[in-house]
Amino acid sequence: TRTPQKATLRASDGVAAADRAAAKSTEEIFGKAVYRNRQLEGTAPPEDTFGCVRQLMVTEAGLEEVSIPAAGPGVQTLVAFVSQDFKRGATGNGARCMIIIPSPTGADGTWAGKAGHLDQDTVLPYVHAARALGFSVLVMNPGRAAPGIQGSETALGHVLTVWDALVS
Repeated sequence: TRTPQKATLRASDGVAAADRAAAKSTEEIFGKAVYRNRQLEGTAPPEDTFGCVRQLMVTEAGLEEVSIPAAGPGVQTLVAFVSQDFKRGATGNGARCMIIIPSPTGADGTWAGKAGHLDQDTVLPYVHAARALGFSVLVMNPGRAAPGIQGSETALGHVLTVWDALVS
């Protein structure tokens, strides 16, 4: 029997990891969203700021955007972000960290649907902290629950569908 590993994730832990990850570049641009030193400059359409966060979860944090269930073109699916070692059947120490974002705007990777500062308004510092502690990571957003998307009719349905697909 495996004993669960206890760890406390603090944003400050992840900020240090994010600072190391971002040291090579202090500017991120996605559409009209321009971030300098991790702070949004001026204003940008929400789809650009959220797009930037989604992009950084992949490029900076090393997560993979997955569709659940995997479906053909044109079929709406749930979206989650996972580290390569999180996937079912992965080997390793088995320590997993799930970050559930209850964002009512459906903006993946952001707290309260805003992304003015990448280390304060997003999950990026927490993902970096979890990875630094040796956890595999899953980020899901039941705030994206929507009728018509299979498995996402409710927030609970979203979580259970992602859980069944990636965890159980």
